[in-house]
Amino acid sequence: MQPATPENGAYPQKVVLIGMMGAGKTTVGRVTAARAGRPFVDVDAVIEAECGTSIADLFRTHSEAEFRRRELETIRRLLAMPGPHIIAAGGGAFCQEGVRQCLVGQAVTVFLRVEKDELLRRLRKSDAGLRPILGGTGWEGRIAGIVTERYPLYELADLILPVGDESPETTCDRLLDLLAARLPETPC
Repeated sequence: MQPATPENGAYPQKVVLIGMMGAGKTTVGRVTAARAGRPFVDVDAVIEAECGTSIADLFRTHSEAEFRRRELETIRRLLAMPGPHIIAAGGGAFCQEGVRQCLVGQAVTVFLRVEKDELLRRLRKSDAGLRPILGGTGWEGRIAGIVTERYPLYELADLILPVGDESPETTCDRLLDLLAARLPETPC
């Protein structure tokens, strides 16, 4: 049997990247999609485009519950699209029971697992204070609680890829190797 590679198209139809904000879901997703010759879709970007506003504004004006409803609806639509895709889910998406249920059998979920110290380093270099779940200043102190709450749920993913201080291209290579090793018989 031939191993799964981007060239022979043997990866699963939909690969959904999950994990914390700052884990690299969007960046690694784009690189992986380009390398595997697949379309890339970022769930948060779709929601922002459809609503004409930022995720932070949606949280402020409509509530987190309304955002989560839209997130689930968007993921369901993306899973129904024909053909293979690499999809980056928002940081809290996989924490919803409804999202996890709709992904079962529809996609391979991959948890990009970043340790707390590396996550803090990455978020310090980003716009972390603007992210609605972190709530402005003092966000660094809240990360440990969010990691403790979310990681047990993320670990329900089909595959777990530990990610450290490495380039997105290196993470992409490791992700493609993981998919090939763990899913050698999955046709596209």
